Amino acid sequence: MRPWLLLASLLTLLSLAPSARPASAHELCFAGKTEYCLADPFSDYWEANGGLAVFGYPISAAAEAVNPDTGALHLSQWLERQRFEDHPANAGTPYRVLLGLIGKERLAQLGRDWAAEPREVSQPGCRWFAQTGRNVCNQQPAPCRPGANGDEVCTAGVGFLNTWESNGLKIPGLDAYARSLQLFGLPLTSARLETNSSGDTVITQWFERARFEWHPDNPGQLKVLLGRLGSEISAAPASDLLQARERWASHGSRSYDFELSINCFCPPEYTEPVIVAVRAGVPVAVTSAASGRPVDPDRRSWYERVDTVDELFALIEDAIARDAARLAVSYDQTHGYPTEISIDYDFRIADEELGLQVGALRLVP
Repeated sequence: MRPWLLLASLLTLLSLAPSARPASAHELCFAGKTEYCLADPFSDYWEANGGLAVFGYPISAAAEAVNPDTGALHLSQWLERQRFEDHPANAGTPYRVLLGLIGKERLAQLGRDWAAEPREVSQPGCRWFAQTGRNVCNQQPAPCRPGANGDEVCTAGVGFLNTWESNGLKIPGLDAYARSLQLFGLPLTSARLETNSSGDTVITQWFERARFEWHPDNPGQLKVLLGRLGSEISAAPASDLLQARERWASHGSRSYDFELSINCFCPPEYTEPVIVAVRAGVPVAVTSAASGRPVDPDRRSWYERVDTVDELFALIEDAIARDAARLAVSYDQTHGYPTEISIDYDFRIADEELGLQVGALRLVP
């Protein structure tokens, strides 16, 4: 079975799904399915807004985590298709629990800048979102037949538009559009062919909080499937690192130059961009990007752990092994080298965060 679930089949799936066992007041556990439980306020939110069919099982314990979009610290819990965040300041409102922008986050992990893609113009039969310049359309238009009075009677189409408009969070006072927006968010990309994590090449469209896929060979409403973005993001650091290393190795070049900038709690001159020259896998020079002069020996030692692409990969691997509180990495989609690394090893310790930017990498024959 594919690792997606269609929201439109919510009632059927809920009737077939294993029952959640309340372990105690406001806590839900799923014997035989996952070791993790949901506790208040996440358990109430999960039950009220679709449960298993919408969010999937929890795949982590609740823990303090930084929201990548805002930088704020929240009690958070990962599920197969979402990330719940607790916002106590909103207690007493339907917004105590908020959903993560995991579609946006996954695109960033993949190194895709959705905002750089050309905007679309409004298309007939689709919903156009001016905020992002994207259309959301049905892949299978609504079939029509002549009506009794000579007019056309059309049924609902099947595709991304119908899925987006037919589902949403159950928040009192919101219209259907606002409820759908709360669940899925705005479309970030145009619908286009992409290869998913299962190796299938399908029409795909990314939203702020979801990824829609079109599987035309599936029956009925199962033609639209939702990606398990929560699981993908949680597993992404290790799998993305492996894929990036494979892309880098496939080019076979061990001689290159690149620009490196470091953000850290360190002397200001250490954060100035430098040019690193690597020949046959060995760093041979580190020079100031501004002046072209070699950096002084004390500063040169600062770069010893990050002065080759392999060292950058090792830094990421170490952060994964140490279970860093926050790790965000972007990779070059062509060559695989890291373009941006942000690490916070422990939220409880100040001034140990590390950020690196890599650019202008040039392979040397």
